[in-house]
Amino acid sequence: MVVDGQFWGGIVVFFQVLVALAWLGIALARQRILRMLPQLEVKEESQALPATLSVIVPTRNEERNIGRCIESIIHQLDEKGEIIVVDDSSTDSTREVVRRYSKHGVKLIEAGELPGGWLGKTWACHLGYTYSRGEWLLFTDADAEFGKGCIRNALITALKQGAELVTQYPRMKMRSTWIKAVLPILLLALYAFGRPHKVSSGKAAFAFGSFILIRRDIYEKLGGHARVRDAVLEDRAIALLARDAGVRTLFLDGTNSMTAEWNNSLKSLWNGMIRLFTTLYLGSSKKSIINAFMLIMLFIFPLASLAYSLAYNIPTYTLLSSLSIILISHVIGEELRKHRVPFIYAVLWPPGVFLILCAVIVSGFKAAFKPLFRWRNRLYRIEAHDGRERAVILSA
Repeated sequence: MVVDGQFWGGIVVFFQVLVALAWLGIALARQRILRMLPQLEVKEESQALPATLSVIVPTRNEERNIGRCIESIIHQLDEKGEIIVVDDSSTDSTREVVRRYSKHGVKLIEAGELPGGWLGKTWACHLGYTYSRGEWLLFTDADAEFGKGCIRNALITALKQGAELVTQYPRMKMRSTWIKAVLPILLLALYAFGRPHKVSSGKAAFAFGSFILIRRDIYEKLGGHARVRDAVLEDRAIALLARDAGVRTLFLDGTNSMTAEWNNSLKSLWNGMIRLFTTLYLGSSKKSIINAFMLIMLFIFPLASLAYSLAYNIPTYTLLSSLSIILISHVIGEELRKHRVPFIYAVLWPPGVFLILCAVIVSGFKAAFKPLFRWRNRLYRIEAHDGRERAVILSA
């Protein structure tokens, strides 16, 4: 039935205007947050490390990435720096690739069997720490790559500003079509819920696992990865500990100085979202309902309104829904360009948002009734514990 009543027509117009205004607000808020984030100053001139530094890289089946990661690090270090790669039972040629860099002083540690109560990444990070000697520790991921001077300049910045923990927002690699469709939407949620512009003031807790630079004594004071040994989102858990302890944290916009990758296929993208959302919805399945409603109103409602208006030739609906869709595409396109992906890929957001909505619904169900997920060929069960998640490996 066509919406022809004055009352219902007014309701539809009201929501169309509301959604358009919401997207205008999102666009302006994103710009304001990015302006507030300090950028890492890129200086490529040769300069010695101002303190001893240990770069710790946990790996599991990373033969495709680990070589590029190491090569981007070794030229930034001198006698004060070291690279420690901790391999978590890889079944590919990861260890063989790492051994090629032993002549550059890269240490390879094999994690062996996981002790009880530990997860693979937290154990690898902790083991790397036990073998390290640096006054500063940099925990990163095998898919991260660093521009010239990135690590050295981050350490210099930390010392100049009196920061005890530094994390960077990396430029995300978006290789596949599905990643280009989904990841910009998830990154927009970072601005709203992660509140990166408030991390440095201690009013928010967020850290990217691809770059956690922390003073050794502060790391030990917090309890390190041993204290969050069963956390799925260990970077978030470390950030929460740092905020609660009053650690001076610096959040930098590192999109001009480093890159990282968040999954590279549809299967790993889906599993990554289920892992993330199920963990975040633990103890409060209402969050999934709220998030699903927000996705429907902000993204799907304008699409449905446009289809309806075109089918029944309602110019007012067409104009308002088109305005929202243009704003959505503009915001997503700008986020893509920040990560050096052509603006044209902004047209992919409709299938991307449907995939995210499905993941939100499935994760909400899992969080409430069956909190299990599979990640890197391991099956996990998770539960809410002391303000964060706690995970148990059920099978490898």
